[in-house]
Amino acid sequence: MNFLTYFFCGILYVICVTGTFEEFDDSVLYKINWASSLGGPEKELDPDKLVLISTPNNEKYQCRVPNVPNSRDHKETDDGIRSGYAGSSLSSLMEELFETQSCSYRLEQYWTYELCHGQYLRQFHDEKAEGQNTHVQEYFLGKFWNGKGKTTQLDDLFPENEKPLKAKVGKEIITFLRVNMTDGTKCDLIGQHRKTQVHYTCKEGSKNEITYLKETSTCEYDVIVTTSFLCDHPYFKKKDTAVHGIECLSVDGSPSVPTTLKRLQDEETFNTAKYNKRKLPPFVVQGNAKAVEIKHAVPFLPTDPEYIKNFLKGEHCLTGGRGWWLYEFCHGKSVYQFHEEFGKQKVKILLGTWNLDAHLQWLKEHPHKRVQKGKVKPKHVSHFFSAGDICDITGKPRTVEVKLKCKVQSAAHPEAVSLYLIEPKTCEYILGVESPIICPLLEQVDENGLFALQ
Repeated sequence: MNFLTYFFCGILYVICVTGTFEEFDDSVLYKINWASSLGGPEKELDPDKLVLISTPNNEKYQCRVPNVPNSRDHKETDDGIRSGYAGSSLSSLMEELFETQSCSYRLEQYWTYELCHGQYLRQFHDEKAEGQNTHVQEYFLGKFWNGKGKTTQLDDLFPENEKPLKAKVGKEIITFLRVNMTDGTKCDLIGQHRKTQVHYTCKEGSKNEITYLKETSTCEYDVIVTTSFLCDHPYFKKKDTAVHGIECLSVDGSPSVPTTLKRLQDEETFNTAKYNKRKLPPFVVQGNAKAVEIKHAVPFLPTDPEYIKNFLKGEHCLTGGRGWWLYEFCHGKSVYQFHEEFGKQKVKILLGTWNLDAHLQWLKEHPHKRVQKGKVKPKHVSHFFSAGDICDITGKPRTVEVKLKCKVQSAAHPEAVSLYLIEPKTCEYILGVESPIICPLLEQVDENGLFALQ
């Protein structure tokens, strides 16, 4: 057991035995202060709150634990929470949101989700076959009402004299209002209509965003929507979380801060200083541009000429994805799907290799994939990769269309790249690649979607 584990287990034991709270509650925050004194003569302090702690190095510290009231014994009443509040009721706030007749969208790899507040939740995918009209594959995951008695129904759903529900999401406890949507498209698997629970919670500045969507059981869904509509109501006002100090004073000649902890702090300070002093690659100025001082340069910017050159040569590959499979795209070379675990052999599947003749033939068969001349700069281009690993189901080589799209560069993460894969037909894939490195390349692209090799 390392020092920090040992010491903090001791502190937790101190908190429990001194009666600060009856059960462990991770919403109560503490901070250890290595004090020069414990706030006055010992005789003025509650001896029940003074505890002697020893480290593995036999260093001794007398710690004073603050008296934290049990929140369960000091619960504020509903009337107390709402006292002085003269704003809109919960039902009125939700009605205001529903009356906007606005819809929120969540885009995933294959499906798009459309939540029209107070109306329905829809899951759909647009497919456009060559020479045919767009085909929409859609399912309603739930509907709210039939358009009658809206205000009355909202008052029943959100009575002002009842507190909203609470739930723990990750490490945070959120307050939310629940809206049940039923009577969606009938589910073939269970023979019942799809249904969804939509949870509305407060987030300042949020524009009714779908932050969470999951199928919790077959054809039953949970959705979390953050909205600013609820934030003015006292039930949704967030309280400041106090951090309670535990003051520890060394005794019997022990160092003011435990030796092991001091060493860890010094190592952290040294490593931080070493990182800040690291040497970055020189910034190369091209053409007649004027050199300026860059204090916080980021190495290997996606718009750096050398970086782009290596990408076009296939020497710098883009890797991304989430979940079990990850994807690797090497321009002009290959597309791989792979999975790796520590201590196990890496699993790789070749989805396609680059062949210019095969790409041009594919464009002849799919002329709408060409870059249209005389128009504005394209938003994306498609490259066709063929001759991948043989598919067990079809007996044919895998193929993949790579859609290369410009991703606006983020100041915080200029190297960010997004890769996602869909499989419209068995072993025939579409790989989406979004990166800032694509943006300058779209300035010089020919009708076949090929970049200028500069």
